[in-house]
Amino acid sequence: DVFARRARQVLSGDGADEMARLTDAVVASCGRGESTLAFAESLGLRTGVSGYMYHTVPVALHAWLSHPRDFEAAIRAAVECGGDTDTVAAILGGIVGAGVGKEGIPARWIKGIWEWPHDIAWLESLASQLRWVATTGVAEKPVDVPFLSVALRNFGFTCLVLGHGLRRLLPPY
Repeated sequence: DVFARRARQVLSGDGADEMARLTDAVVASCGRGESTLAFAESLGLRTGVSGYMYHTVPVALHAWLSHPRDFEAAIRAAVECGGDTDTVAAILGGIVGAGVGKEGIPARWIKGIWEWPHDIAWLESLASQLRWVATTGVAEKPVDVPFLSVALRNFGFTCLVLGHGLRRLLPPY
């Protein structure tokens, strides 16, 4: 209830009433002990969560409020809903991860991260910088971003995505 009240105070502008209504529905569902999947289905998302923010955000919030200190359970609850799970899990991972820190994320998941040219040490440096800025409000030396390596990686991903899209134009559809 405290969360819903604070959300209503923050929300303003176009769509604020809809998001406030959905936030109230999230809090009520969590209060009844409903699963995130049951909540998603109550929103009419029986075939999975779409990328529409009025679907994605409430499902992420529900999984977070249902499992605020259990990173793995929260992510699994969101992914169980199907659909645009990478978006929901990314939002949710940021929220729950901020609360539990690196120690609360399963070590086997961290070990499996492959984000060339950014390694775990780079991600930890970024997290440390973000924590410093959030605590002090002062940005120090920014974390180095290897521009050429990132550009090369992004070019490769672009080719992969375009190749996949073009392949879908050919039979069998």
